Amino acid sequence: MMTPRWIAPAIMTLLVTACGAGEAPAPKPEPEPEAIEAPDQPQAAAAEEEPSAEQVPVTADFEEEAEQQITDDNYVAELDKLKAELDELEAVMAGKKPIEASQ
Repeated sequence: MMTPRWIAPAIMTLLVTACGAGEAPAPKPEPEPEAIEAPDQPQAAAAEEEPSAEQVPVTADFEEEAEQQITDDNYVAELDKLKAELDELEAVMAGKKPIEASQ
């Protein structure tokens, strides 16, 4: 007696299905990001306070210092420094450059 031709493929299909060979591995769950703690209360309270008029710097506060530091001989170099600083700030604001700690 001959075995019908469909029995061998049916058994193979059952074995493959039962073993899970046709399934993709389950994705690993991604770890949750660490929680960021809220700032301390004193810092939050300090940020809410408005500065007084005396605390806000104005042009007159810098004029005397600028007159002493910037001369006819070095004004071009000082202007170049200011332009470079503005370019760096623009790059940071555009997200092209990370914020660096001030010196």
